Amino acid sequence: MTVGLAFDYFRRTLPDIAIIETGMGGRLDSTNVITPERRHRHALA
Repeated sequence: MTVGLAFDYFRRTLPDIAIIETGMGGRLDSTNVITPERRHRHALA
């Protein structure tokens, strides 16, 4: 539910950048609802 609230907030406020961290990862992670054209995976050191 928290991820859904965050995505709704991002939709309403239209930020320039949204950093979304996966939880457990894998195919059942709730952040997988983001469409591939909006995904960018970068490692921050």
